[in-house]
Amino acid sequence: MVHSLGNLPALSYIRVESHSGVLFVDALLMDYDDMDRVDAENLPLYFRSLVSISLSVSFEAKNPDAQNDAEDIILAMLQDCLIQRYECGAEIQKLSLYNCYCLDACRVRELEYIVVDVNWDGIEQGFECEEEEEGSEGYDLQATALGKPAQSTCTYIANT
Repeated sequence: MVHSLGNLPALSYIRVESHSGVLFVDALLMDYDDMDRVDAENLPLYFRSLVSISLSVSFEAKNPDAQNDAEDIILAMLQDCLIQRYECGAEIQKLSLYNCYCLDACRVRELEYIVVDVNWDGIEQGFECEEEEEGSEGYDLQATALGKPAQSTCTYIANT
């Protein structure tokens, strides 16, 4: 299906939901084994006209002890994909992230370094946050003295 849809000349927007996320990112990632011999502008590229992606997917948890699903998108893979497209002259100009699982503001900022226009619904789900207990009142006294918020520890909750 990627071979037929990926070559559509006018496909500029695509919406990807839940179980299709990893397959979609895999389809966008190119094999750079022969990169030394080929100019980036001439690499085979699926969805060459694609400029806008909307994702409603689950991302892999940051916590290495968390149980991840095979359908969870690895953030680094998505970043690599977006960078590759930029290098090939097929930059994704808009990335929308709605109802994503295991996505937080820090990860969204990482994507904003790559994509010019990132829209995120601001929903952080799939995490269980607990304030670190440092000091007698349950907050980080040193961070507070420096004007920084107390650190939070977030753990991944399995997507059922």
